[in-house]
Amino acid sequence: MQAAQIDIKTRNQIFNDFITLAKEALSVFGVSHWEVRQLRQIFKVNVLKPSVFISVITIKQWGQQYTKKQKTNGTINKTKNTKQEVKIRFSATRRELETDTLATYSGTDILKLIKEYMESEEGIQFLAKLGYAQYKAEDVSEQDFMNDDDNFQFLPYFDCVFLHTNSWTSTVPEITKFHGNTYPV
Repeated sequence: MQAAQIDIKTRNQIFNDFITLAKEALSVFGVSHWEVRQLRQIFKVNVLKPSVFISVITIKQWGQQYTKKQKTNGTINKTKNTKQEVKIRFSATRRELETDTLATYSGTDILKLIKEYMESEEGIQFLAKLGYAQYKAEDVSEQDFMNDDDNFQFLPYFDCVFLHTNSWTSTVPEITKFHGNTYPV
């Protein structure tokens, strides 16, 4: 048997999709000088630019798998679909500076912009083009950590669950002969 992948989301593709989404949200709101990157990579905190981090928390099957069979030009194709649920954590950090003003964006502000974009009509359409449906977004939570200079630095985050469908197809071989009885005796 050979099967062709139709739409399979790899872990790297998921990271790429949501990094693209966060960049699009920042662009829509005219926010510049912020990086968007995968979180679990080696980096030194004190050289970070203002950053949005994307983490994949869980990827699990949601609901049942289902199969669709279709006959085209004498060939039967079987397409298998699996609903997947992926939980993404968006987090953001920015070192506070003495030069900050009332108009300076904090990590929390940036996350709220991303969340608002995702929940807008444009954000829903953007996600749909990537093959996702937003399922459940949580509130932005505040947390902090100690940076390399032994200062507290804020790292707010929110989690959001998205749905997508993995699918692949295979060809059912043609039946060319029968062995034994085909009807009950």
